[in-house]
Amino acid sequence: MNTVSLNNLWSYLQGLSLSASNQRWLANHLIEAAESVEKKQHKGNLIFPKIPKDYKPTGDDTSRVCAES
Repeated sequence: MNTVSLNNLWSYLQGLSLSASNQRWLANHLIEAAESVEKKQHKGNLIFPKIPKDYKPTGDDTSRVCAES
């Protein structure tokens, strides 16, 4: 969403007469949605460590190549 749309959404939300519990409900649902998106984005990221040129891998090292961090 671009900045203008977010500002319009924020203005709309401020115009609503929400109770404190309704505001808390909305905030919690927004946070849950954001965390869900972050988990999905992070799930597929690969991590490539810096390995010195003269490093000789052992059998134990090669077995961990595809392990998740």
